[in-house]
Amino acid sequence: MLIVLLTVGSLQLGFAQETTISGVVSDAVGPLPGANIIVKGTTRGTTTDFDGKYTITANIGDTLIYSYVGMISREILVSANTTVNVTLEEGNVLDEIVVTAQGIRKEKKALGYAITQVDGDELKERAESDVARTLQGKVAGVQINAASGSTGDSPAITIRSSLSLNQSNDPLIIVNNVPFSGSLIDIDPNDIKTLNVLKGLNASVLYGSEGRNGVILIQTKSGSVSSGEEEVDVNFSQTVYTNTISNLPEYQNRYGQGSNTRFVGGNIGSWGPAYTELDVVPHPLSGNSSFPEFANATVPYRPHDNVQDFFRTGIGRITSLNVTTSQEKTAFNISAGYTDEEGIMINNDIQRFNLGIGGSAELSDKIDISATLNYSTRKRNSAQGASVLFERLLFLPRSVDVANLPFQDPVTGANVYYRSDQNPLWTLNNAGRNDDVVRIFGTFNANYQINDNLGLSYRVGYDSDTEDEFDFSNKGGLDDEFVNGFLELDFNKEVVVDQFFVLHANYPLTDKISLDAQAGINSKHSRFKSNWTRYENQIVYGFVRPLNYELILSEPTDDDDPTENIRASENIAGAFGQFEFSYDRFLYVTLSGRNDWGSTVEEENRQLFYPGVSFSFLPKSAFNFDSNIINFLKLRGAYATSSGFPSRYRTRTTLAATAQRFVTGGTSIISNGVPRRLGNPNLKPELHREFEVGLESILFNNRVNFEASVFKRISEDQIVFRELDGATGFGFTEDNIGEIQTEGIEIDLGVDVIKKEDFNLNVRNIFTAFETIVTELDADRINLGGRNFAIQDQPLNVLMGTYAVRDSEGNFLINPDSGELLISDDVGLEDRIIGNPNPDWSLTSITGINYKDFTLSAQLEYVHGGENFSDLVEDLIERGVTRDTENREGSFILPGVYGDPATGLPYLDANGQTIPNTIQLDADETAFSNYYNADDNSTFDTSVFRIREIALAYNISKAKFKNLPFENLTFTLSGRNIFYNAPGFPKYTNIDPELSTSGGSGSTTVPTTKRYAFGVSVSF
Repeated sequence: MLIVLLTVGSLQLGFAQETTISGVVSDAVGPLPGANIIVKGTTRGTTTDFDGKYTITANIGDTLIYSYVGMISREILVSANTTVNVTLEEGNVLDEIVVTAQGIRKEKKALGYAITQVDGDELKERAESDVARTLQGKVAGVQINAASGSTGDSPAITIRSSLSLNQSNDPLIIVNNVPFSGSLIDIDPNDIKTLNVLKGLNASVLYGSEGRNGVILIQTKSGSVSSGEEEVDVNFSQTVYTNTISNLPEYQNRYGQGSNTRFVGGNIGSWGPAYTELDVVPHPLSGNSSFPEFANATVPYRPHDNVQDFFRTGIGRITSLNVTTSQEKTAFNISAGYTDEEGIMINNDIQRFNLGIGGSAELSDKIDISATLNYSTRKRNSAQGASVLFERLLFLPRSVDVANLPFQDPVTGANVYYRSDQNPLWTLNNAGRNDDVVRIFGTFNANYQINDNLGLSYRVGYDSDTEDEFDFSNKGGLDDEFVNGFLELDFNKEVVVDQFFVLHANYPLTDKISLDAQAGINSKHSRFKSNWTRYENQIVYGFVRPLNYELILSEPTDDDDPTENIRASENIAGAFGQFEFSYDRFLYVTLSGRNDWGSTVEEENRQLFYPGVSFSFLPKSAFNFDSNIINFLKLRGAYATSSGFPSRYRTRTTLAATAQRFVTGGTSIISNGVPRRLGNPNLKPELHREFEVGLESILFNNRVNFEASVFKRISEDQIVFRELDGATGFGFTEDNIGEIQTEGIEIDLGVDVIKKEDFNLNVRNIFTAFETIVTELDADRINLGGRNFAIQDQPLNVLMGTYAVRDSEGNFLINPDSGELLISDDVGLEDRIIGNPNPDWSLTSITGINYKDFTLSAQLEYVHGGENFSDLVEDLIERGVTRDTENREGSFILPGVYGDPATGLPYLDANGQTIPNTIQLDADETAFSNYYNADDNSTFDTSVFRIREIALAYNISKAKFKNLPFENLTFTLSGRNIFYNAPGFPKYTNIDPELSTSGGSGSTTVPTTKRYAFGVSVSF
């Protein structure tokens, strides 16, 4: 009996043996601070520190419960294993942990400002080399406008409209918690794990002035590895896609080259005879002495696809490999990607290589470190001067087969065309731009946990960007600098070192009140150097080297820097703090602020402090009510300030010395000069303020997600160019003389229409509307480029131009001598506002359907309102090449009344009544030299509907097919920019408002492209 009792007792002692368990609690992004671990059935427990680490004592055989707000709890049985790392999955989307400014992780429910997270899966394996284009339409309040359809062109990004008239409005890009000086095209989309957008000033206040335009936070796979269970993950993907033109006009094929129904060789219009009236016409080069074989030749008089033949189908390929390995206390990741994309024209392509390495290690219970190193190269070839290329191409006479004609002299290489213009084929083959960019980007992070409530973090980022540009043209062209040829060599290098040191604190002040605080310092040092040289007057055609051109010496310029050989540096330092007080986990109040010291203004203006305050209130938790209709509800509000420091060399007048401007007898005479800009020592930073309120909710048994934000921004002390009296010896200076205000609303509504085990249908709608008004301007108006102006009490960027004169009842005034419209500048009237390019609102609808292993998604977009000038439309109509001009038989009378060409006033008859126009014009006269000459008649409503993206994916997983050698295999078919319709433009011009009419200049550029892709990804 004694032996039995001893045996049972020893077994009981064994099962009750205490052990100490430690580890890290994480989510999909990284470690979770403040996670709870308790011994099931007891009150004993602990919480994780700032690095997600914990230590707890329990008996073997006990069960530990791991929980975190917004996460699904996990239960784990205690065994002899003393290290237990746990990964929690997301629960309520609004209770999730998100990465905020300076890499600080916060509960989303506690945030008093808007933040949008885009999962990396929404960006990868798309038919785009640029992350920015993939983001279009996916985030409320974010406007992404492509400059052109040229491969490698990066679109412009603004968040919540523009804050500044002349300063940069680009958002700050943060990669792995460190500022990134490149653009999104330098980042491999397949290496992105998460992308967060901080929209308001309160969200970005910890970044100071650099975060004033909003912040795009990117966590790469190599920068977010964490230790845990021992495993190795391998992911490989390959995407191949086509790149084709999508927005050519619909051309008429009834009439050919000429004017007034007569054939005229060399004419640029298509107002000639119908194709049924002539069989042959003289060869387009019959008068060119370099081609005697064409002297008496003829060609059939018929239409050609002469514009379509100019373009090609480009092929793009994106290859990506990612390997992640983790151990108990270490983790490592390597990502590699290669992109090769051809544009829709010859000599337009891009090649990009990305390599990222990241790792983390727990050196002790209190210290952990992590680091990343990224290397990328980007090479791009592009056309030289898109306006030169498309100035004539898009409205070529329909009967000229330019693609099958010689484009250069066989002996001299000079431009050859059917008329005295520059042949676009000659431009493509003899001029171009080559960019070669090499970037090295790295980060190092160290965290030290002082105790359960205090922690220290240090982070440093290094970003080195080297860009080598090679712009050139052979001699022999006809347009400006192409006549004698040129060569520009531009070498730029920028190195940025950003350091961050912060103290974290987390204290329960009472049973219900707790404090989560961060205080730190941040410094950013940038060094920039540039060497620019220009050569002209090529000696030998076809040899593009500096010694084959004449060196052009430097002159003082009006550009950002006074000379072409630059050595510059900038510093900005900041101290910041953020103090979050929570009451019973339903009311959160956060006080934040940053003090910046900038080096681009004089000493008395260098220091600025930006305060911010926000609140988040959870009524459901506060009043403790349960409802299946309201599953989650948050009310929030925020106020914050920021600034915008001016560019360097704006406060002091610079001097340029040119040692070889004059040379006498071999002796160099130094000449000094100054630019037209006068330095302003009183120049100070712009000041920005923003108020924001919002609501976030989950409704109807978690079937509806609704988020709305309303904001108002006030931007004072705008830095603008102020003209000076010529007697000063300068042309202008920069001064703080303006104010703009923006009011806007953002709505994000997601609805699970159908939610079943094998079938789900979800629709997400994203709505954005804002208006930006120039509320103060100490000048009549300021030109912002092209036809865009800042005018007090008017929307920002309004268009100014000529207009068709009208009487008091809105009737056109007609010249009684010609039957043509009276144009404002013809009668001595000044230009006026002719349009507002800002849209009234935009709406994106993203539909997702999941059926078993199939996933179908579609992104539709509509932009309402806005006007823009388009000289492309004017040219297409005036030259008679689109189907809009097919109905040209007979005569036409412009509706209107007669007006006085000298005064711009209507003529009146003996009874005091206006006199209707009765003068008949033919179609050529009506369209070519009359109606569209007024800028307001060439200004159109830019509303547009677009099918941005459709994608179909099929997934094969090991979970369903046990014998597969891989975890997942996914096939994807997708298309981008598949269809658009802009009804405000003439029907057959097919203008895409996103490109050729942007900016108000009306100049033509590389047309829109559409893309179709097939992708395969496999994971092991």
